[in-house]
Amino acid sequence: MARSEALNRVSTALVVLNLVLMCMPYADQPEEYERAIDQAETVISLLFIVEMALKLLGLGCSGYWSDKWNKLDGTIVLLTSVDLVLSATGTKVGVNVSFFRILRVARMFRLMRAWPALYQVCSALVGSLYQISNILILFLMMNVIFALLGMQRLRGKPRARESTPEDPRPLAG
Repeated sequence: MARSEALNRVSTALVVLNLVLMCMPYADQPEEYERAIDQAETVISLLFIVEMALKLLGLGCSGYWSDKWNKLDGTIVLLTSVDLVLSATGTKVGVNVSFFRILRVARMFRLMRAWPALYQVCSALVGSLYQISNILILFLMMNVIFALLGMQRLRGKPRARESTPEDPRPLAG
């Protein structure tokens, strides 16, 4: 059961659903909507705890923690459990609660286990970071040069435009 394909598929579906739920909040949302999303995230977190418990029972503690993906997953589940306990008790701690929510995004890495092509893309991206940094430095230098040229051309002062009846706000100054 702990290594079954069905459990892996359900786990992958839960990861995708969790990512969708994390994208759903918006500014000035109703409290009922926020509570519904929080409850759905709590249910998903509890399902991940159940999955971890099933794997621990099936593989044993040493078998579970010997796999790199299970180490990542187990760490995320344990930190999510801390978040759930702190939320349930209403305990205020020095750590910002959004820190725990950000860690839930790390569940996205579980998708790489299910989709090897995604793992290859991410590996290629990490492998090319050094070369990308050179391009970013060149881009930054170009931005600085054109900013200096713009300041020289405008003599350091933005130009004001006259207000019109259609748009009474002046652009600057």
